[in-house]
Amino acid sequence: MGQKEIREEFNRKVGEVLRIALNLEANLEYYIATYFVRPPRNHKNYFQVLSERRTFFEENVLQQLNFEKKKKIFVDICKKEECNPREIRETVKAIDFIQRIRNRVAHWHMTQTKEDEPYLTNKIDIPQEHEKLKLSEKLMDDIAKARFKTVTGIVNLGLECSRKQVERAG
Repeated sequence: MGQKEIREEFNRKVGEVLRIALNLEANLEYYIATYFVRPPRNHKNYFQVLSERRTFFEENVLQQLNFEKKKKIFVDICKKEECNPREIRETVKAIDFIQRIRNRVAHWHMTQTKEDEPYLTNKIDIPQEHEKLKLSEKLMDDIAKARFKTVTGIVNLGLECSRKQVERAG
């Protein structure tokens, strides 16, 4: 593979990491918005009202918050609703992993010597070994696994939360 193809593959991986992080944030926003804006189940235009309220809430509240605050609200909702603590921990661990890699991909610099594959570093000058991040196939696989965990965790916790709200409503 030539240098041009290597850089294209590197840029594809960067794009994939950023796409996964954006989807994760959208999933958190959906979970939070649904929790706060759900109309009563017997409302005659339930789905229309839900959609309108969720859109309003996302545009006027959630988009003003940073990722860390959205994650905290998600965890606080899960704890308030007494969701499975293990599921919360595992989901947050996967969220943190994706967030850590996303931040490096978004803010670190790409570096490449003629003989090396491209890597990310937080220094512009010659970095130490521990300051490098290579977007290896193993790392990309780990990111895909973490993405799956975040999606299933958020969905499972959302279902558990909804079920508990219905049980309390009687």
